[in-house]
Amino acid sequence: QLGLAEGSKMDRASATRQVFLKGGQLRSLAAGGAHSLILLEDGTVLAAGLNTFGQLGDGTRLTRRALTRASEVEEGVVEVAAGGLHSLALLESGQVVAWGSNSSSQ
Repeated sequence: QLGLAEGSKMDRASATRQVFLKGGQLRSLAAGGAHSLILLEDGTVLAAGLNTFGQLGDGTRLTRRALTRASEVEEGVVEVAAGGLHSLALLESGQVVAWGSNSSSQ
């Protein structure tokens, strides 16, 4: 969920600086049960962590230890939220899109 690097499984007891932005500006963050979402100012959604139900939005069910682009998310994202096993995005149009588990009709 820290999105440090592929193959990195070490827990961190202290804050660890992320360098994934590479010039992008952070808009917001969201933490789910075992995944994290990052929204950049340009609307790009990045995700890392458990992906058993597709909650990373990258079109796969592969767990990602490094941040990956949530390619399944529509353009115009202005906010992100993460539940235990699902994720949501608020679009500029006011619509909400969701992906991941729907086992409880969330």
